[in-house]
Formats: sequence, structure tokens, C-alpha cells
Amino acid sequence: MTDITVSGASASASPRASGLYRAVWKSHFFAALFVLPFMAMLSLTGGIYLFDRHIEEIIYDDRLNVTPAGQAASFDVQSALVEAHFEGGRIRSFLLPADETRTTVFEVQDADRVRSYVWVSPYGPTILATEERDSTLMQMVRSFHGELLLGSTGTKVVELAAHWTVVLLITGVYMWWPRGNRSLTRALWPDFSQKGRALWRDVHRTIGIFAAILITPILISGLPWTDVWGGGLSLVQSLTNQQSPSRAFGGSPIRSSANEGVPIGVEAALAVAAAQGVEGPIEVRPPRAADGVYFIRSRQDVPMERVEVHGASLIVVLFSDWLIFRHLGWFEPADRRTDKAT
Repeated sequence: MTDITVSGASASASPRASGLYRAVWKSHFFAALFVLPFMAMLSLTGGIYLFDRHIEEIIYDDRLNVTPAGQAASFDVQSALVEAHFEGGRIRSFLLPADETRTTVFEVQDADRVRSYVWVSPYGPTILATEERDSTLMQMVRSFHGELLLGSTGTKVVELAAHWTVVLLITGVYMWWPRGNRSLTRALWPDFSQKGRALWRDVHRTIGIFAAILITPILISGLPWTDVWGGGLSLVQSLTNQQSPSRAFGGSPIRSSANEGVPIGVEAALAVAAAQGVEGPIEVRPPRAADGVYFIRSRQDVPMERVEVHGASLIVVLFSDWLIFRHLGWFEPADRRTDKAT
């Protein structure tokens, strides 16, 4: 009788028999049913987008590469050609060619606010091709990755899936956590002496914990780009004066302090940027209005080598200037200005 009582007490004290464990298991199960299709989609589209330059090089080979023929036209002349082609539109940005065999790629917004890419050969200059941005393969992959091609509604669905992925990982770690005689070392490696479902459960548990370690940083780094969570983070940054100075990461456009004079052209702006150490590939965003300024940035593959130049008093933004890194002390802060005005 005593043995039966002790056995019953042990069973009731077992973690697997507790109501909390059962509730966590159910949460884990239903979160997985909802999340896994989205995780597969995000992994596939994100993996494709990692190789965007390589894929575009194959698809748009005839648009990206040209044979040098004489003197290349200046960027001011190329910009004028594009503006004349899109009457009533404006150039949002353009990517400078890496060498004399590459075209200049413009992003233009027309009078109907439709964005298009324009590939211009600097020899002539000549417009080789135009295509609406949203119809390009990489833009469709990017849109599907972030919003399921459903606009703001799709963005919120993807964000909801990301939040439930957090639930999936937390509940999985709770159930994986070593208990009783199970050591941490044992929990990190499946027991292949088991058979059937017990073996598959052990393998799932081991793969899951390592997946959680890898996926968690990806989720955290992606949430700032979402509508709800990211919007809340932007509000906190605004209230605590922690906004990034980079326009690529939400920094406010800088206005010119010049009251008179003729705005300089692209070539002059690029000369100022070159003097500040901006190296290719280089993206240029021309001013939108008379009080606007040039925004020029390097698009190096290594973030620490990127430099941004905001024309008008001229402000130079280095990777070390991003406030999060300054507070963490990872890089020495840099705060440089020149007196060259646009």
C-alpha cells in the first residue's frame, strides 16, 4: 500500500504529468502548426535574396554590362536623359557603375508615383531598358518575404508569425530543459540507443535547441522592420533620442542651410564624397526640393566599411556613428563635418 502511495506521488510530481507542462506542450504544438509554413517561406525567400546580386547578374546581363565605346557621359548628362524620358517624374536614386564596363542603374518615380529601374549606358548616353521595380524578380522575392505580396496586411501576418515563432522557441526550450538525472551534456546529444518514437523525440529535441540558438538572433534582428513591434521601437527611439543618423535605417532627411546660390550638380557632389572617403559601389540620392541635400553612401558588402555623406554643411556618417554601437562601445565614435555646402 505504501509502495502504491509513493508511486502515485512520484507520478503526480513528474514534470510531464503537471498541468503546466501539458499547457506548454499544447502551445508548442499549435504554434508549430501555424509557424512552420511561414518559416519555410521566409527561409526560402531570404536565402534567395542573399544572392540577389548574383541572380541579377544572370538575369540582367545585357542591361548591366556594356562594351566601352568612346568617352563616358557625365552623371549630370545621364540624369538629364532619364528625367527627359520620365517627364513629370523624379530620380529617387542611382547606383554608380563599378567600372567602365557597367551601366548606371537609376530608380525613378513617375508622375503616377510608380517606381521603375532604368539601365543607362554611359556611352551616348543611351537608355538600354526600363522596368517597373515591383515586377523585377528580386523585388517580388523581397515583397513576398516581408509582406506575402499583400501590402500592409501581409506585413502584419508575417509579424504575427514571427511572434508565434518566439512562443514556439520558448516553449521548446522549456520542454528540452534537463530535469532529474538528465545532464546538460546528455540533453545536447540524442541517445541513438533508443528506438522508434523515443529516438525521433530525442533527435527533434536536440535539433530544436540548436535551431533556437540560431533562429532567435535572426528574429530579434528582423522585428525592428515590422509595423507593430518595429513601430513601437521607433517610438522609444524617438522619445529617448536614439534615432540612427543613417537615412538607410530611418534617419530623418537633412535640410540645407543655404539661403542663396545655385545647387551643385552630381559631379560636384561626388567629388565632395570622394574627398570624404566614400568608396564604390556608390548610391546617390539627389535632393527632392530646393532645401534638400544629396545623400551619398557606399554600399560595401562589409558594413564597417560603409560611409554616408549628407550634403549641406557636409555631414559624414560612419558605421561607428550609429548610436547603438557607440553605447555598446564596439567602435570609436566619429563626428566629422566639413564646411563645404551644397
